Amino acid sequence: MKQAKPLQPYRPWTVDEDRELVRLQEEGLPARDIAGLLDRSAGAIRSRVQTLARPAPTTAYARWTASDDARLRSMIAGGSDSAAIGDAMGRSRGAIHSRALRLGLVPAPRRL
Repeated sequence: MKQAKPLQPYRPWTVDEDRELVRLQEEGLPARDIAGLLDRSAGAIRSRVQTLARPAPTTAYARWTASDDARLRSMIAGGSDSAAIGDAMGRSRGAIHSRALRLGLVPAPRRL
């Protein structure tokens, strides 16, 4: 009986794996089948597909300007969530949340 190769969670993705993932997905294979071919979990496949589909933030590590802060305040006041704000501003959800905390626009998490 052939033993299954153990998965290595959080193993970094290579450029070749990304290309193969895109190719297999374009062929219409379901995540569970791709997972078996790439020795990844189906969840890892779905997560990577989402990551590859998302445009890279263009302002990663860029300084926040007064205009950026005003736009952030306006979007939060308008009810936008961090994902929508991040997409609109070209920043990650984490960057949006961190800046909102710094500006006092969202409550700080409770510490136990």
